[in-house]
Order: sequence, then structure tokens, then C-alpha cells
Amino acid sequence: MKDNIINNFTKALNEYTYSQSITPSKMVTDNTHLEFIRCATIFLEAIVKKGKFKDEFEYTYSGGYFIHINAKSTKTDSKFHLGYCGVFGELVFSTDITNVINVHSLNEEFLLDFFSVANKHNIKYYESESGMTEIKHPQLRRRKNSNLLRFMGNYFLASEEDNVFHNYCFGQFDKTWMVTEDKTMEDIFDEACICMKWFYKFNYHLWKAESKK
Repeated sequence: MKDNIINNFTKALNEYTYSQSITPSKMVTDNTHLEFIRCATIFLEAIVKKGKFKDEFEYTYSGGYFIHINAKSTKTDSKFHLGYCGVFGELVFSTDITNVINVHSLNEEFLLDFFSVANKHNIKYYESESGMTEIKHPQLRRRKNSNLLRFMGNYFLASEEDNVFHNYCFGQFDKTWMVTEDKTMEDIFDEACICMKWFYKFNYHLWKAESKK
């Protein structure tokens, strides 16, 4: 079952990439495009199911040149995205950070474990408000490769603003693969499952703290 899902996704991805290299102006109604979206959705569903979460997910898609397949948790309202950019040949798995007001409630051991996994698998934290942390907290931006320092710097910035936690676009975690690199799609699938496990945990803990208020 898993092998069929991976093989079908790989085939659809290759055919979609090839079709875009020939006629990049094709619209969403193109059969190759729609087949890629179908196989990518099944691929993402398999990643989510691997986590065995006590939750249900709604699946949607969006985009043109950059296609996003989205899985939304009905329990926590968190969103997880599988994206493909044909221009750069990149697959991206990401999640938006939700309930940021509760970051202070995260267990220190969990935070250290999470960022250890992030460093091991080259998962990156990206701020949504580019440059703002650098302006207000330059001392936390000196190590630009540190996920933890950038994350906490952005959290400190958000905490300084009145009511900012409820409307502040805090950022996201994402993992990017170049599909042309010497990495099998099965390896990508397995790494995406690791990402999903930890991304879900991160947002779940923040949601849980919010639900207890």
C-alpha cells in the first residue's frame, strides 16, 4: 500500500514537472496537473495517518506554480502543508505555528527535544515578520542558523506588543527537499512522517494549554 502510494506520487510528480517544463502556462484544469494534486493528496493523507493521531483532518489544495496540499486538524485547527514548487524543483512540508500566546507553557525538555530533531533533519523556523526581530533583538539574530534563538527572539518581540498574540503571524516550521538530489521518495516520505509527528506535537501542546484556560 505504502509503496503504491509513493510510486504513484513519484510518477505523477515527474509527469507534472515534465509537462510544466514544456508548457508552463497550463491551467489547473490540465489532467496532468489534476492527477498530481490527487496523488499528492493521497501522499499527504498517508503521512498524516502514519502518526495515528486521535484527530480528523480536512484536505484542500491551492496554488498554481506553487501547489499546496493542506491538511487541517479538526481538533486543534492547525494546518499542515505539502507544497511543490516546479520552478525550483522543491518539495516542502510545513506547518503554521498556532496559539503562540502559550509558548511559555511548553515544557523545556520538549522544546529541547523538538529543536534537536529540527536540527538533525534540517527543519527550519521561518519568521513571518521578516526583519522585525533583527531590529528589536539584534543580539538574538547574530546566530542566524539557530532555530531556537530565532524562535525565541520572535516570541519576545510578539510579547512586547499589546494583544499581538491573537493576530500576530508568528511563522512556520518547514522542511525542504530538492527532488533532483540523490534521495529516494521513500526517504522523503519517512522524513515527512517525522516532521508531521513533531509539528503536530508542537501545535497540540500549544492548543492544549489554550483549551485549559
